[in-house]
Amino acid sequence: MEFKQPLCDKKIIGAIRQCASGEGCVRATYRAQQDISRLDMTLEGVCEAIVKWIDDGKTITQDLAGHEKHAGKFLYIMTPEIEGEERYVKVQLDEETDTVYVMIVVSAHEYEQ
Repeated sequence: MEFKQPLCDKKIIGAIRQCASGEGCVRATYRAQQDISRLDMTLEGVCEAIVKWIDDGKTITQDLAGHEKHAGKFLYIMTPEIEGEERYVKVQLDEETDTVYVMIVVSAHEYEQ
């Protein structure tokens, strides 16, 4: 079942930006760590690209995770430029409290259209 749709929730967009700008906690899955390392990027560079993507008013796509570990959770997808290349970045938010989130970078790899 395909769920993908534009994310319109300003609270979620704000939480993603807040985490990516260093005001929240950011973690990366093992897969994302491998992607980032293999492509000679840094987690900080991915976060900076996310902030720029949001500040430029570009659309974030919302989807539902199908992978067993993240199944049923919302994923937020962007294709920002990182290190001069367009990348496919997928993040998830875990709510710690009503106002504190942890952003998990699920993947950050080559963008294939």
